[in-house]
Amino acid sequence: MNVKCPYCGCSYSIDPDALPKALGDEKLGYGWWLRCCKCHKKWWLPNHDVQLVNSPKLVASLVASKEEIPLKPVDKDNSLKKFRFGTYAFIILGTFLVMFLAYNINTIKVLVIKKTEYLLSTVLVKLKVLNVQYSMETVQDDPDSVAINVNGKILNEDRSVLQISGVKVSIYGSNNEIITTWTDNLNKNYIMSGESLDFSTRRVIKRTNDQIKVDISILQR
Repeated sequence: MNVKCPYCGCSYSIDPDALPKALGDEKLGYGWWLRCCKCHKKWWLPNHDVQLVNSPKLVASLVASKEEIPLKPVDKDNSLKKFRFGTYAFIILGTFLVMFLAYNINTIKVLVIKKTEYLLSTVLVKLKVLNVQYSMETVQDDPDSVAINVNGKILNEDRSVLQISGVKVSIYGSNNEIITTWTDNLNKNYIMSGESLDFSTRRVIKRTNDQIKVDISILQR
């Protein structure tokens, strides 16, 4: 049953079995004197004003007396306590997790990079570049430039189909300094197991008298 203080509006839930016998008579009516635990004021509750409710705001314990019934709220609902405890625990654990990640972020980055490099190296070992050849030819109307033609084959030694996007060509001089580098797409973006794929690429560079070296890297998707 639910009652509300007419002075401050504080609501209470009352067990009807805990109510003492109503005071009064047939002429004046029957009811109870109640005292609010919030504003401490006393008011008369007629018997016909007591109604059943499903969700009380406060639980009240009743102390029967001849004149009045003091109302005393007890602890809040256990579900609210559990919700607050879970929220606080989540916040605390989340804070410790953020602190841990912030403290160890460099270590985590290194582990991720090493793992990525390992996976890439494992795949690249199964893709081999074979029969790399290059030739140089003079560019017409430009004696200071030469055209480098590079061709070769890519062999897939893996048991599965591998995704590829192209090749990267690096030209080195006699002192291992990079003269130029470029990338070129392939005719296919995948290579079947056991398949070999031919590639050919061309680039015009400034003429050099150095002994050059050509390096081919496979680009994967």
